[in-house]
Amino acid sequence: MTITLTPVRLESETVAIVAVRHLSWHRVHCPPGVLPAASAADPMGARLRNVLVGLLEEHLLDEPANLHFALQPPPYADDGVWVAVCERAALAQALQQLAAAGQVIHRLVPECAPGTTDTPSLWITGDTNAPQALWANAQGVHQWPLPASTTHASSWPAPVATQATHASTVFAEPALAAWAEQALGTNVQVQTVAQRFADTAQAQRWNLAQGSLSLHKPWSLRLQQGLARLWSAPAWRPARWMAASLLLVQLLGLNAAAWQARRQEAALKSAIHATLTRSFPHIQVVVDAPVQMQRAVAALQQASGAPSLQDMDVMLQVLHQNIPSALSNQAPAAINFEAGSLRLGGLALNDEQSQTLAQALRSHQLTLQRDGADWLLRTGETP
Repeated sequence: MTITLTPVRLESETVAIVAVRHLSWHRVHCPPGVLPAASAADPMGARLRNVLVGLLEEHLLDEPANLHFALQPPPYADDGVWVAVCERAALAQALQQLAAAGQVIHRLVPECAPGTTDTPSLWITGDTNAPQALWANAQGVHQWPLPASTTHASSWPAPVATQATHASTVFAEPALAAWAEQALGTNVQVQTVAQRFADTAQAQRWNLAQGSLSLHKPWSLRLQQGLARLWSAPAWRPARWMAASLLLVQLLGLNAAAWQARRQEAALKSAIHATLTRSFPHIQVVVDAPVQMQRAVAALQQASGAPSLQDMDVMLQVLHQNIPSALSNQAPAAINFEAGSLRLGGLALNDEQSQTLAQALRSHQLTLQRDGADWLLRTGETP
């Protein structure tokens, strides 16, 4: 069996109509405590399905494992509930085909479902070669073939003739409207299949997508589907264009700002390089201008005899000026100086004292760090 679903787009959701010929209807009385709560997102749990299989097994034309069951929407009456049954694999394949076509379905709605009144509307459907009568009441869904050659409703099957007499409204598809009026001797309301399906989608509270075929999705997937609808819905096209324009402006602005920042950085580097080579012409290759300038200045100071941070006595003087008062009378047990690096042994500093001293020395372009049992004091720009 092949099931063809007809999607109908409503204001806030898309439903798929399942034709009458694909469904069978059964009224069952479930044991107490089996029916789900009215607020359940998916009423067809494993326990309820097993109960329905047991109640309907003798009335089914196929193995229960091959069938899909759907429970009527609440409220549930004490005198029984309606269950729709159809072929599971065919319905799953039809849903997959809609998904592959980009259709996001929120509910599966039967073309016609059992009602609560005995005087419902009557629909004359099909074509002139094979007209059919369709209606639903408290006893179920009814579909009868009509003799195309007859010109009077008295020749119709008795249930159809009775229903035509008591129906609140008789609808007929355009191709059958004149024939139905002639047979009934009264006016009928013309209604296309698309109009009937749209009215059904609006009015029906049924959702056949239950159990293993439930369309109830996690919030992340519902969000993804909602965004997909916003992306494709014609009503949101102006908003999408505006969002795209704002994004493009932001990207252009960021690129322009990055380009300007790169230009400024390049100009600053060029100025530093020019200052270095102009102040020290003997430097031909610039690798790290600040470090090379510091070295050159230190070399000039050493050549002229001026003290610098590279000298041991200057480093010791700065250390003495900033050492914590609790250690002011404590002298290092060992001092080793080499190329602007001063190693101090036997200097007992706790964590708080070392952090305070290191912060004070940093303002003098000196760094202090532990090296094993010793403390290492050196200039901040050590190569």
